[in-house]
Amino acid sequence: KEMRQAREQGMRVEQRASELGTIYALYRAQARSWRGHRALPLELLRRLLSGSGSGGEPPVARLFVASDGRGVLAGILALDSPHETLLWWSGAHPDARAAHAFPLLLWSVIEWAHAQGRARVNLGASADRDAVQAFKESMGATSFHYPVRWLDARHASLAGRAVAALQERVRRARPRGEPA
Repeated sequence: KEMRQAREQGMRVEQRASELGTIYALYRAQARSWRGHRALPLELLRRLLSGSGSGGEPPVARLFVASDGRGVLAGILALDSPHETLLWWSGAHPDARAAHAFPLLLWSVIEWAHAQGRARVNLGASADRDAVQAFKESMGATSFHYPVRWLDARHASLAGRAVAALQERVRRARPRGEPA
């Protein structure tokens, strides 16, 4: 229903790497309230969107943007490979919710990935975000636990162990998965 309403109100979704600055600004505005979050460097995102250079290989990332008569309302940067598309990060204007921009944006990226022959769309992690996890499950997502290996400073110098202890204290509140 939301996607139909969004389309009826003129919402459209396109790939537009040129809107990276706009989506990045929306992402940064949202991220201000996230405790302990550090924004990704804009230059990294530009390089991911630009392609691999002279080999003619496609870009590693794609930027999907939802817009209507008011302008850009939301965007998703997706990392893309021949078998899987990962929805890595997004930014949305406060008006995007009322305009139903984000559900249409998600669905459009999933349709694009299917048309490109991708076997899977990874919606990313939602640790400690029950509402986000519930939304993803309502779209048919299932949870998958990736194996993780943690490196420690057990054999480092005294200075290295001190830095690692400080980093551990700073990161303590962040969800990081279970060590394997």
